[in-house]
Amino acid sequence: PGQIIRQEVALEAKRMLAHTDLTAAEIGYHLNFEDPSYFGRFFKKETGLSPTAFRNHIRGKYHNILSTV
Repeated sequence: PGQIIRQEVALEAKRMLAHTDLTAAEIGYHLNFEDPSYFGRFFKKETGLSPTAFRNHIRGKYHNILSTV
């Protein structure tokens, strides 16, 4: 059960990083993390990327797709 909850929290964080301009700290607070650095460590452990690196990667990917259309 804990793994499923962590996966869902990470998925919501990914959605928010991709589709909002909220900072990683704001997203962490929204997802009930009291410490922004703990949220960053949690996210990196679950996804392999820091929140900022994930946002840059996903937005760069979408930018490349949109610029080829």
